[in-house]
Amino acid sequence: PWQVALFERGRFNCGAFLISPHWVLTAAHCQTRYKGRVWGSCGVWLGLGTSRFGVHGLLGLSCRLFDPFVYSFPVTTHPLSFMRVHLGEHNLRKHDGPEQVRSVSQIIPHPGYEARTHRHDIMLLRLLQPARLSSQVRPVALPRRCPFTGEDCVVSGWGLLSDNKPGDTGSHKSQVRLPDTLHCANISIISEASCNKDYPGRVLPTMVCAGVEGAVTMWFLILFLALSLGGTGAAPPIQSRIIGGFNCQKNSQPWQAAVYHYTKFQCGGILVDSEWVLTAAHCYNDNYQIWLGRNNLFEDEASAQHLFVSESIPHPDFDLSLLNTTTQHQEEDYSNDLMLLHLSEPAKITDSVKVLSLPTEEPTPGSTCLASGWGSIKPKEFEYPDDLQCVYLELLSNEECAKAHPQIVTETMLCAGDLAGGKDTCVGDSGGPLICDGILQGVTSWGPTPCGKPNKPGIYTKLTSFVSWIKEVTKKNPK
Repeated sequence: PWQVALFERGRFNCGAFLISPHWVLTAAHCQTRYKGRVWGSCGVWLGLGTSRFGVHGLLGLSCRLFDPFVYSFPVTTHPLSFMRVHLGEHNLRKHDGPEQVRSVSQIIPHPGYEARTHRHDIMLLRLLQPARLSSQVRPVALPRRCPFTGEDCVVSGWGLLSDNKPGDTGSHKSQVRLPDTLHCANISIISEASCNKDYPGRVLPTMVCAGVEGAVTMWFLILFLALSLGGTGAAPPIQSRIIGGFNCQKNSQPWQAAVYHYTKFQCGGILVDSEWVLTAAHCYNDNYQIWLGRNNLFEDEASAQHLFVSESIPHPDFDLSLLNTTTQHQEEDYSNDLMLLHLSEPAKITDSVKVLSLPTEEPTPGSTCLASGWGSIKPKEFEYPDDLQCVYLELLSNEECAKAHPQIVTETMLCAGDLAGGKDTCVGDSGGPLICDGILQGVTSWGPTPCGKPNKPGIYTKLTSFVSWIKEVTKKNPK
């Protein structure tokens, strides 16, 4: 839903993606007003595509995260007549229904862009009118970490599907036929060694490489780390993660909160007091907005309450540096993955918005638990639902859990899932509740990728270990 098609003078030019209602991110070489056209560029979840779909691409030696909101630019109120942005597109030659067309008011290429080396090949487009968010048009979140080797990614776009690139013998621009419909490809982040072998001297520190390792290179695809991994936010081991679930009955989870970073959905949360939302510490960010009483995140609901956060308090023993990790190590400890968000004003308690009490007794392995959230409903594609999802999971012993995960599983964690596979929480469910035998016992924390793998249950923060900390914080910080 974040995929964008850029049209220049009525012709498709490049792919791009929506990062907020007012901003689109694309490659700097897609500004073709003063140079020759670049054919078939595509936007991707992990980075920006240069040229078309390829089997292999350049890998970054390291990565630098890019936040377009730290820059301040003057904004024109006049549209740039030669460029149009198409949102909600699937078939470029057919009206599908959800499409939105927007004019561009400002084009901002990176000041350090170099066409010859593709250095800083990134560009912001400010929309003259904001996008209208829906299930077909949504922004994707920017990243908070670097990718790791072997990580699964998806690229998407309307670029060329054949091996020949424009300009090859026997292939002329007049003969090039781009696909009508949006195409996707599954690729993986490739090791630094493989990338340097294929592209000696051409890999810059702001590039990452993805594709099929060992495959014959076809043209090349340069990926710049400039957006999120499918909107995921935190580091992979603790980026949690509903698979195999069902639509929750409306208002059946009135304590469920949706935690937003600015206007982008980020995590779940739990209303534990009229002034406090409990979530995962790895959802830590610099700005929060809270929605309560929601079932569908993309419809106006009379029951919904929109609140702001005056203070965020992650558990002091949670290692926030894990949010910047690029690799997954067995010795890393994701304990204490809890954070309290102090609401700027109390929530109004109604049939749709209620407080969920903290636990007073230990959970029992074998209990039936219910998890809920708006996280991904597919293990790899990261497809997000409109409606709140629920899933029943079995609470497992920590001994069973430790066998399944190389990471440290501590006594302050709970393990829940279906050992046969197919049921799990997933990306975007972080911070949501785990309710066992009717009692809140856990907060969704981390788990394997892809979600729902057999013998790979999810991990939740055990709340009985933190009740005293929660009570202490909420008592010390009254309104």
